[in-house]
Amino acid sequence: RNIFRDGLQRMQRLGRLSADADPTQLANLLLAAYQGGMLLAQVARNIAPLKDALQAAIDYVQTFATSPDAGVLQAR
Repeated sequence: RNIFRDGLQRMQRLGRLSADADPTQLANLLLAAYQGGMLLAQVARNIAPLKDALQAAIDYVQTFATSPDAGVLQAR
């Protein structure tokens, strides 16, 4: 969680993430998406649930980008 939070805080300091973003909350979201997606992927023996969970989390984090080309997170 700390690595996500630290990265998000750095992005915020660099002006790539809006001041409205809460790096701790977003880090929790990313970690939960990873852990939940991984569990579902293991049970299903299919990577799709992990990919979908992470993409949804990344899409949400990108709503806090200060501009469309800020390059907040590119997973695709």
